[in-house]
Amino acid sequence: MRMMWLLFVALIGSPLHAVAASSSPAATIDALLDETDWRGRPGLAVGVFHHGKPVYVATRGTADLEHGSPVTARTVFNVASVSKHVTAYAVLLLVRDGKLQLDDDVRKYLPGVPDFGESITIRQLIFHTSGLREEGNLFIMAGRVKEDYRRQQQVLNLVAAQRALNFAPGTDHLYSNTNYVLLAQLVSKVSGRSFRQFTSERIFAPLGMTQSFFRDDIHELIPGKANSYGRDATDRHWRSHLDNHDLLGSINLFTTVHDMLLWAGNLSRPTVGDDALVAQLLEMGRLNDGTALGYGYGLTPVVFAGHEGKGHGGWTAEFRADFNYFPRDDFAVVILRNSNGDTAALNQAIVRAWLGDAGGKPLVPLKATLSAAQIEALEGHYLAAHGPLITLQRSGADIAITIRSYGLEAATLNARVDGTLDVNDSLRAWNNFLTPLRDPQGRVTALRESNGGGRRDEIYQRVSLVTPSPRELAALAGNYRSDELDITYRIAVEHGRLVVNSLWMTEALPLSPTAQDQFESPEWWLQTVQFKRDANDAVTGFAVHAGRVRNVFFTRVDAASR
Repeated sequence: MRMMWLLFVALIGSPLHAVAASSSPAATIDALLDETDWRGRPGLAVGVFHHGKPVYVATRGTADLEHGSPVTARTVFNVASVSKHVTAYAVLLLVRDGKLQLDDDVRKYLPGVPDFGESITIRQLIFHTSGLREEGNLFIMAGRVKEDYRRQQQVLNLVAAQRALNFAPGTDHLYSNTNYVLLAQLVSKVSGRSFRQFTSERIFAPLGMTQSFFRDDIHELIPGKANSYGRDATDRHWRSHLDNHDLLGSINLFTTVHDMLLWAGNLSRPTVGDDALVAQLLEMGRLNDGTALGYGYGLTPVVFAGHEGKGHGGWTAEFRADFNYFPRDDFAVVILRNSNGDTAALNQAIVRAWLGDAGGKPLVPLKATLSAAQIEALEGHYLAAHGPLITLQRSGADIAITIRSYGLEAATLNARVDGTLDVNDSLRAWNNFLTPLRDPQGRVTALRESNGGGRRDEIYQRVSLVTPSPRELAALAGNYRSDELDITYRIAVEHGRLVVNSLWMTEALPLSPTAQDQFESPEWWLQTVQFKRDANDAVTGFAVHAGRVRNVFFTRVDAASR
C-alpha cells in the first residue's frame, strides 16, 4: 500500500498534460474533457486505477464559484450514495470480528425499530429488501422541505413511528436510504464507537485516506471542500445547493479522487480486510425465495464497453459521484462532480480508452423511427399499482411522455431498434426504459418499466381515465391524519377539482383523477392518493404511494366544510 501511495503522489504532483503526453488513453480522455469550456463553471475530478496503481487523475472546473477555487485531486466532495458500499464493508468487518451476524434481527441491536410482526435482518437492510420506507419521502410528506436541516435522530424517530412496511421483509427489493442510516447506527451501537470514528479508525486511516470521513456535523469546516451548484430556472445562472443533512451510512462520505483511488487499491489488493471479504462485498443479493437481485452490498452490476464490474452512483444536493470497479480487469473509475451532468458516457469512454471494447451490447441501443400507426398504437394512459400515471401522446412525428409527478410534460421519447422507449441516453445507459407489452392480437395493453439498480420491473396497465362528478368529489373532502408522520392533510374542492393542503404547504396541490377513488398530484412525494371505503361505502381514509414509499395511510378524522 505504501508503494502505491508513493506512485500516486508522484502522479498527482505532475502536470496533467505530462501524464497525457505519456499515455494515449490519458490523452484521449483529456481531449474529451477539454471539449467543455470549464471557465466559470462547476467542475469534476476523474481518477483511473489499473493493475495495482492509480494511472490517471484529471481535474477541471471550479470547486467554489464564489472564490474561484479550482478543482484539484485534493478537492473534497460529498460522494452521496457511493457511501453505501463503504458502510456495507464496515458491517462486514464487524461480522469478521464476530460481533454480529448478517441474519441477526436488527431489533437485537436497535430496539427502537418497531416490531412489524416479521424479523428484519441486517442482510435485508444491506440489500434494500427490508420493506422499510424511504426516509426522504417521509420527511417531506411530514411537512418538511428538501432544504430543511435533516438529522440522523429524526430518521430514527420516523422509523420508530412507522406502523407498516412497503412489503414483507425479503419478498421484494425497493431502494431506501433508511436501510443504510440504520446500518450506520448499528455499527456505532455494536462497536461502541461513533460511525465516523469506526470507519476512520478501521478503514480510512489504515489506507492513508487522510481526507475521507463521514461528516456528522454540517457546521464543520472542511478545508478544500467543493460546493454544489445547479442552474436557475432560466438556465443562465448558477445557484448554490446545500447538502443540508447529518445523515450517516446512506450518504455523507466526504472524500477526494485521490483517496477513492486508494480505496480502489484496497479492493484490488486488500490491506483492510482480505480477498474473501472483498469478494463478499462484490456479491449480489437474493430475496427469501432465492430470486437473484441486481443489488448487493451497496453495489450494482455495471457494464461499460463490454467490461463487467460493480459500482454505484451518488446524488445529493447537486453533487454527483460514480465509483465503478472491474475486478477481472484490475481496473476502477472514479468520477466526482459538484454539479449535475451525465457520467455514463464518460465512464464508457474511460473504460474503452484503457481496456478496449470487449464487445457486447452498446451503451444504448440505436434509435428507430416510429410509423404513424406505431405511434397511434402506443397512445394512451397507463397506470401501475404503486406508480404514477403515464400518458403517451403524439408530438409531431414522435411519441411524447407525460409523468407530472416526475416533472415530465410532453417530453419526447427515444424509440429504439429493440422496441423499447426511453427519455434520454443518460437514463438509458443506467437501464431506465419502457417496453410496450402486447396481447395476442398485437395491441399494446401495458408498459413494463425497467429501472436498473436492482429494482424489479413495474407493470403499467392501459387504463381509461375517470371523471368524478361534483357530488363524488365533495364526498371525499375532509381532514385526514397520519400518526406515523404526525401531520393532518385537508382535502377540499376548489374550482371544481380536488386539492390537498396542510399547515406546512405554501399552496394547495391539485389532485387529478386517474381511476375510481384514485388521484395523483404533481409532486414526486405525493404521487398517488387512493381513497378507501368501508362496507357501507363511507370514505375512511386514503393511502399514499410515492416511489420508495407505499401504503402510508391517512385516517379520516372529520369532514371539511363544503
